[in-house]
Amino acid sequence: MIKLYVDEAVRLVRKNMDEVDSGVELMLEQPDTTALDEVIRRTIPEAVNAVNRQVPAERLQGLAVASTDYSSITINSDGSVSFQIDESKTGPWLKLVSLKAADSGVVLTKVTAEASAEGRMQLNPYVRGRYDDPTLVGLQGSRLKFKYYSLKEGVAHPANPFDVFTFMPECELERGRLYTAAASVPNSYYLISDGLLDAVVYQLTGLVLTVYGETEKAKTYLSNNN
Repeated sequence: MIKLYVDEAVRLVRKNMDEVDSGVELMLEQPDTTALDEVIRRTIPEAVNAVNRQVPAERLQGLAVASTDYSSITINSDGSVSFQIDESKTGPWLKLVSLKAADSGVVLTKVTAEASAEGRMQLNPYVRGRYDDPTLVGLQGSRLKFKYYSLKEGVAHPANPFDVFTFMPECELERGRLYTAAASVPNSYYLISDGLLDAVVYQLTGLVLTVYGETEKAKTYLSNNN
């Protein structure tokens, strides 16, 4: 992942706003531009989350789920794996990025709802996910509680059978796992995935233009952020 410095984001957005004749040029020429800069700073997490939601998981790096991030993990007798992530340790999740069991060559990038047709299929041992075509189900009524179908039968598995497990946390204002204040606040930055810098800056510019009522000009950036 790469660092999007807050001060650099402010500079890039102001540059974009100048280029589209946004109507805030006079504001930018005033001695006190604190209000505009603060709007840009506070909108960064919203822009990052919007881009992370829109782009495919394959374009995201994400953060690794550590062994200590589980509140429970159980390998069931039918080969399925029940587990729950402790959100107090990871912070709020935005989306799954990748999950792969050690006995499978398949990397999952989506969570199937338990109440969906595919989710209900997992109750049938003849059609549910297998080690070579697995399914990850998000259980209803619980945050970050999942069931993985299924591990390879007839072989021993480690207590944690997943060798790849990454997620994209929700980007939070001046807090959370994507934010770092560095040595001082002026050096603060947010982590974003490689290749998404332009998309985030475009989204941020569009959102800020919208705040200032420039909705038509905002569309130029909001439609060009991927």
